[in-house]
Amino acid sequence: MSTPVTVLAVEGELSIYRAADLCAEWREAIAPDTALVLDLAEVSECDTAGVQLLLAAARRLEQGGGSLQLRAPSAPVCDALATLGLQARFAHEGEPA
Repeated sequence: MSTPVTVLAVEGELSIYRAADLCAEWREAIAPDTALVLDLAEVSECDTAGVQLLLAAARRLEQGGGSLQLRAPSAPVCDALATLGLQARFAHEGEPA
């Protein structure tokens, strides 16, 4: 039996200004034993609130037996993760989780 995969694209800001909306959207997509792939190619800004959302989603998925993968994280996402020393925490699509 294969793990269900849900793909969500995030465009624009992954920031405090969109945190509540993104949190609600992602919460609906998170189900037990689901692999969530976030396409982050079109993210124009990522702040610590955005990184907190990624961490919370990963934790919730892992608790339910699922996983989070990032697809094509943009430079702002990569920079935010690197600044916080978290780039190794998130698998990129095609890499092991």
